Amino acid sequence: MRIGHLVLLFALALTGAASADVVWKFSPDAVNFSPGTTCEAVKGGWRIANKNRKPEFFSKREIPINPKGTYTFLAKLRYVTPGARVWIVTESVSDKGVRFPPTAVSADFGALATVRSSAASGARQLQLDGADKWAATKSRVVLALNAKADNSDLPNVDYVAVKSVAADGTAELAAPLRRDIAVGTVVRRHFANSPYDTVLSTALQKFWQEYSASRKGLSKIGRETGQFLYGTAKVRVGIQVEGGDFEIAELSVEEQLPMERVVTLGPDAKPDLVAKARKGEVDTARLSWWGFKADDATDILQDAINSKVKKLIIDKMPSPWITEPLFLRGDQEIVFESGATVEAKRGSYKRYHDSVFSSVGEDNIIIRGEGEGGIIRMHKSDYQDPRNYIPSESRHCVKLQAGHHLRVENMHLLNSGGDGLCTFQSGTKFPEHIVLRKLNCDGNHRQGISIINGRHILIEDCKLNNTDGTMPMAGIDIETNNPGEPTVDIVVRNCEIAGNTGAGIQVSVTRMDTRITGPVDITFENCQVKDNKQADLFIWTRTRWERLGHELKGNLRFVNCNFESNFPNASRRYPVEIEMDVRHELNIAFQDCTLKRSSGGPETFRIAFCDPNGQPPAAKIDLSGLKMSGVPKEKELLVFDHSYLGDTSWLKGIDYKPKAFKNPAPRQGDETVKYEVKKTEFPRVPEFWRAGWWVYGHAGDTAEFELDYIGLGRISFEGTVTWTAPSGKTTRLESISPVTVKKYRVKLEEDGFHRIDVHGERVYIALKSSNLPAGITADPHARSFFQFEGDIYFYVPEDAPEFAVRVWGRSNILFVAFEIYDPSGKKVFDVPYTNGAQFDPTPEQRKMAGVWRLHLKKPAKGYFAKCHVAFPGLPPYLGLVPEMTPGNSKK
Repeated sequence: MRIGHLVLLFALALTGAASADVVWKFSPDAVNFSPGTTCEAVKGGWRIANKNRKPEFFSKREIPINPKGTYTFLAKLRYVTPGARVWIVTESVSDKGVRFPPTAVSADFGALATVRSSAASGARQLQLDGADKWAATKSRVVLALNAKADNSDLPNVDYVAVKSVAADGTAELAAPLRRDIAVGTVVRRHFANSPYDTVLSTALQKFWQEYSASRKGLSKIGRETGQFLYGTAKVRVGIQVEGGDFEIAELSVEEQLPMERVVTLGPDAKPDLVAKARKGEVDTARLSWWGFKADDATDILQDAINSKVKKLIIDKMPSPWITEPLFLRGDQEIVFESGATVEAKRGSYKRYHDSVFSSVGEDNIIIRGEGEGGIIRMHKSDYQDPRNYIPSESRHCVKLQAGHHLRVENMHLLNSGGDGLCTFQSGTKFPEHIVLRKLNCDGNHRQGISIINGRHILIEDCKLNNTDGTMPMAGIDIETNNPGEPTVDIVVRNCEIAGNTGAGIQVSVTRMDTRITGPVDITFENCQVKDNKQADLFIWTRTRWERLGHELKGNLRFVNCNFESNFPNASRRYPVEIEMDVRHELNIAFQDCTLKRSSGGPETFRIAFCDPNGQPPAAKIDLSGLKMSGVPKEKELLVFDHSYLGDTSWLKGIDYKPKAFKNPAPRQGDETVKYEVKKTEFPRVPEFWRAGWWVYGHAGDTAEFELDYIGLGRISFEGTVTWTAPSGKTTRLESISPVTVKKYRVKLEEDGFHRIDVHGERVYIALKSSNLPAGITADPHARSFFQFEGDIYFYVPEDAPEFAVRVWGRSNILFVAFEIYDPSGKKVFDVPYTNGAQFDPTPEQRKMAGVWRLHLKKPAKGYFAKCHVAFPGLPPYLGLVPEMTPGNSKK
């Protein structure tokens, strides 16, 4: 080595990492276990179990955080119960000892409001100006006080819990004010999405698996990915597990403080030019100036990116530039010579979010290839081996997190462990003015391209093909995660989308609130969509936030697009699927489009209304600009109209005549068999999120029943319980907490059917027992069950003119199987697996009055989780046991 190279090794110093110091390590005496948790020493570690289904512990000691340090969380775990999932989390504490509440950083970034009238300590209301766009809220929503438009108040620990916000701005508080609130105080609505900062989330394996994740420094405002919450001085480390018991061999936190390290240049380097690049004395540099290193070029690649050049040229070399994860810098153009290849280093990319090129909040970045294009290649099959890698869907070729004025052009993005390219927000900053042009995204694990959110995004002349690995496996997926995430002015033009295991095009805007973001505005132009296995087009507007009343408006357009399907034997595949919420107004239109398909298979379009409220859809679907080829008339359309109203005003361009059903009103009297009053244990029928139950009794009776309220995830929320008498009088009962069996007593004041309604989130709910006849209500919504295998009984009255039984999962993702038995016990319908089927009785069967049985079971194929059941034309009361099914009276 020449003397000049030796000198340069020490001159080219970068911020690096020192040897790690372990600052905290798990042992049973180092943590506080949650109630009910047990810890038993086993070979190789400890077994953690919890009778409440949710093992959890936190460190006793608070770990001081150095803002300049990097902290690596290391774990070695395996499941005892198959399906267990783990979250490694931290709880943040400020330098003044303040523990940040869950709402401190989960902000709804809509319009700010101000306090209209002063309120004294102890008041239960606040009068607000500017809150007219806020939805009615539940107790998990709070108002952060003294908020600022630039969000510099985050994390905000000054807040009041809210029950609801009326249209006139009256906020009903969940607890009395703790202090006086002055006129003009600025407030923001916050959501309590998570009480802790999740460092790592993953499903456990049956064998020991090592996991790692890092936090580096503090966020500037709020919480950014990969950094600690702003204002954090100390953290407590914890584990939460869903789905069963697990074993732990190691959980530790290592601290790495910055130190100076050197960059080792490769052979044939040009040290003098490298020095000029680092000083900013040249605008353009070549990566070859740093010398080519065939085995691992990570340090020189990152050093070249960190230099002050405006343009960095990546030379085409005899073999690829091998690298570990790299981080982009703003105000820079990276140019790949034609055929130049950057390849992920094998055995690296162990962390969940490791990507080849990552940008967090940087602006004005260009990555482009010359000639035949540049190449970024990963090794998908390596990451799919759970023995060596944490299962992940976020190892991307290119990750653009937030940032404005970003362009990726003429590149091949191949075989990633996630997406070819993914763009999404960082904190309150969303990606804007993004151009993705001439990208060949082939063979990726999750998506060709994912647009989680953003404004003014153009995707043009791209090939998005052969995605296969983990759901959704689409060519392109535009999918929001939270209410404040926009999808505004997104254009996908001149793209080829083919051969993907999931959908070709997937648009899922289920969590948006367009009062915050502005209307949805997405256009697909001149796209060729062909032979995608699950569907060529899947649109989902079904809200996940119905209880908050979020609004979804806007337009989704398809202009001069061609869809072609050649799956003649795909009996469960619909080329186009739309799942829509009847309350939302996201209009869908096709203009000058064609759809060609081979013979066989189900209907071409499947449209499902979800969470109906008894009204026709507010949105319009216009198919008048779509020409179908090879589609018989009877195979054009299948509509799951869950409102059963027979309304067609929402649909244009196709002949659809739905069947309308009318549910008969139940008789009041001897609808149920004379029943000995005793406590009855029911088979557990876990209803999903929202449950409705009936109880039949007479004035003077005392209803005694138990509800089993079971958390579905690491974060579940308190449920509201109401009791409604036959006259419509509603009484709110005591709320129920997750992972709780709660007993209730209600004195009946009227004869007839009474209702129990439970509204929760991230839970399933079961009626455990009752001393009076009881069962499930079937109106006005379809009932939703979670992983239930068993019997539901329903009554067909003598005067039922027409009825049906409909069972469905979710699109082509969740399946169900079911059987139907008539009153004599004869099986009259049997579906071994389906994502949606309906039993339409014959005229003879409609005359068979009595108690029928629906048997739900695990499907022969596909995923089984939740399913939905509806009984149009029948009384709305279902039985859990035949002797307590309404209509089963002894005359």
